[in-house]
Amino acid sequence: YMNSGNNITICSMTGENTWSPDPQLSVCEEIIQECEAPDLPPHGTWECDDAMESCQMSCEDGFASNNDVEIGCSLFGEWCSADIAVACQPACLELPGLVENGTWSCEGQDAPYIECFLTCDNGTKRSGDGLVSCGLGQIWTGEDDFCTIECDTNGSDDGDGSCVCNPGFAGNGILCGTDTDSDGFPDNSLD
Repeated sequence: YMNSGNNITICSMTGENTWSPDPQLSVCEEIIQECEAPDLPPHGTWECDDAMESCQMSCEDGFASNNDVEIGCSLFGEWCSADIAVACQPACLELPGLVENGTWSCEGQDAPYIECFLTCDNGTKRSGDGLVSCGLGQIWTGEDDFCTIECDTNGSDDGDGSCVCNPGFAGNGILCGTDTDSDGFPDNSLD
């Protein structure tokens, strides 16, 4: 309800005990909230209740939203929601391609997928930021990340995906120890 008319009345000081303006001129009226059909979100639609008081967003095939989005009609006839900026984004039905020594973790473990993050197995490290996003046509973007063997601080990658110990060190490249006599064996056990 909303006040219609004056909401302040003053008693006259003339001794006639009259109110100015007349309090009966101030009336509470019912507010009828009316919202026009909301604008369509890109790659989505709104499913609204019959009274047009609330709507839920649904996305076209090939698109998804990370959150459920619901909007409500305000007392002022405008659509509002904390999630109003959330939109339908391209979504993939398949996980990104397999990565040797790594796995993809996606928000919402079931398809459709919007973003995924690469986690590398123990003993390996990620090359790249590890984040991929589904693009238009259900094609993953940024899918060039990979997991490489993590070499010892005294070792290096040999260019073929294996590790070798630097000169003056010996071992398998993943573990290297000092080799002062350069016989190819570390001076101490690498356990």
